[in-house]
Amino acid sequence: MRSQKSPRGFGQKLSLRTRLSLGIALSVTTVVLSCLVGAFIVVQNTLKNERDTELQRSAGGIQAAITYHSWAITSDGCKYTPRLACIQIVDTQGNTDGSVPVPPRVVEVAAGTEPGYFFDFDLEGSTARSYAMEVDTGQAVMVTLRNDRVDTQLSRLALLFLGIAALGVALSGILGFLVSRGAVRLIRKLTLATEQVAADRKFDVRILESGKDELARLARSFNSMLGELDRSEKAREQLILDASHELRTPLTSIRTNTQLLGDSRLNATQEKQIVQDLVEGVEEMTGLIADVVDVARGDEGSRPHKTVEFGELVQQQTAAAQRHWPTVEFRTDVTQASLTGSPERLARLISNLLDNAAKFSPSEGVINVTCQPTRKGLVFTVDDRGPGISEEHLARVFDRFYRTPTARSLPGSGLGLAMVKQIADAHGAEVTIKKRSGGGTHFRVFFPINRTEPA
Repeated sequence: MRSQKSPRGFGQKLSLRTRLSLGIALSVTTVVLSCLVGAFIVVQNTLKNERDTELQRSAGGIQAAITYHSWAITSDGCKYTPRLACIQIVDTQGNTDGSVPVPPRVVEVAAGTEPGYFFDFDLEGSTARSYAMEVDTGQAVMVTLRNDRVDTQLSRLALLFLGIAALGVALSGILGFLVSRGAVRLIRKLTLATEQVAADRKFDVRILESGKDELARLARSFNSMLGELDRSEKAREQLILDASHELRTPLTSIRTNTQLLGDSRLNATQEKQIVQDLVEGVEEMTGLIADVVDVARGDEGSRPHKTVEFGELVQQQTAAAQRHWPTVEFRTDVTQASLTGSPERLARLISNLLDNAAKFSPSEGVINVTCQPTRKGLVFTVDDRGPGISEEHLARVFDRFYRTPTARSLPGSGLGLAMVKQIADAHGAEVTIKKRSGGGTHFRVFFPINRTEPA
């Protein structure tokens, strides 16, 4: 059944850079417009409040003038004209000394049945605002101001704010472009690096990193990941080369012995010896392949960890080693202690160290095995009485397939100690080796306290 692609929205069709630019520009524009609209509303209300205050102040002045009979007569159609206001007196009959039309409610204000109030109306093609209040018994004053002055100021302010808004939109677009370009530059480098790794299967690509922000952290993490992949890939390639080299010897022996079996001149004793050599070669190759697979898997993290009675595990593996190496003596000093880990892998660590010690010990030699908990953790040691390892070889004994000159004549793959180091690292342990002063080699594995539990 063919899978159907989900329809892509408009936003998904745009590049990440475009979306970031639009998002930043839209955000900045929204903030700028909100501030301008808010400022316009505040200024508008302030101007209107000042106008209303002017109307009330003018009306109050007329009330005082009537009270003290001190008003002035004008000839412009409005009897009382302080400043720019048109002021007229209205009686209870609706009569007025001005030319501005008088609404019926103003008459009620003059009669004292209505409180003073503001109202708007059309005046000669424009708008005006009036305030009416009672000034004397049976009289009201109606103060009128045209809205032209306020409307003109608001219109100019609106044009100014529109210019600021246009400039803000332009600047927000430029800002969004610059910010998105800086943010997407590193993402583009990551994308190119990922594509290069996928195409070439090479992990030596690195991204130049600077800063302390999230993108810089992402770059550092990406470089660390590529570094780990690079080391893993090189280790894998080296393992393949080393394994193919080590497998060549038993394969050559098996092929040679197989060809010899076809020689009719061989007697029964010779054929038996060749068959025995074939079996030994196959066993050697089988053990080598098993060791290579075990080292290559490195799957400690995928195996379940649980509480392991390490002291008991040491005794079990020592007993097994004693049966396998009857010509040497294993002496143990074990205190029961437990730790968290993989029992199968820990058993392999112990057996590899015991087998390595037995292999290099002389006949009737003694191997000391200890397991002791301390305040800082658990210490497991193996001491043999063999020829020891010279200082020049100590640093490489844990390398894969590395064998000292004295070990090359003995059976083994050169992977045993490499597996010990791998298992120890997976358990957070530290494995060290040194040459004993009385001859032989001393191996020490230290498990820190957070991985151990006293029994």
